[in-house]
Amino acid sequence: MENKKENLQKGSAGKIVLLLLLSLIMPTLSGVFVGVRGITDQAAIYLVQFVSISTGCLILMVIIRKSSFNYRNIGFRSGRVGKWIIGIIAAEVAAFAAGINQGLDLRTIAALVLFMLSVGFFEEIIYRGLILQYLNKTNTKKAIVLSSFLFGIGHIANLLGGADLKSTIGQIVFAVLFGVVCAEIVILTDSIVIGIVWHSVHNIISQLTSSASDFELIIAVMQCIILAVLGLVLWHKIR
Repeated sequence: MENKKENLQKGSAGKIVLLLLLSLIMPTLSGVFVGVRGITDQAAIYLVQFVSISTGCLILMVIIRKSSFNYRNIGFRSGRVGKWIIGIIAAEVAAFAAGINQGLDLRTIAALVLFMLSVGFFEEIIYRGLILQYLNKTNTKKAIVLSSFLFGIGHIANLLGGADLKSTIGQIVFAVLFGVVCAEIVILTDSIVIGIVWHSVHNIISQLTSSASDFELIIAVMQCIILAVLGLVLWHKIR
């Protein structure tokens, strides 16, 4: 029994590493292409990123077909929304206190929505789909924590895109809290669909709201507090 468990953990570790590399490679490839081609139009950049991430999604579909999971195993089923949705809505509505980003035209917004939908789908399948389910074979709460930590660390790649260290650290903290709550929702609802929708909507809102507001830090702290409280509440619901 011990050997079987060790083999399971080793096999899962290898697959997790490959998934993490995939989550980092696709955005990096799009960034390299944009840089080499000298693309400056924001709508065009979003479309390049959309194509890159969508390609990653197709690769994930192949991985799922060849893995020990099927689409239902990783959460492609309807899930019941609970009272916890109030906390999620509160966290997202808080972002609008920064005001609306006036520098985006309809063409750019349309490209942005496509890109963020692909990101929500891509990252949720990796982190709250495959990785969470691989880790959940041994311990659920450890799976939640580790998958969320990996999701947060994955945002270090933002430094390659020109983000400063301070904002990257803030994104990592938020991503870990987001990951915990999202993973808890997946465990409680047995569905990844809610996480995909939330992830996509959050990313869209973060781009549509102003990042130059004086309230940016306050809003980020408020969102983190809401997610931390929500995470603790859901944590106690998981057996």
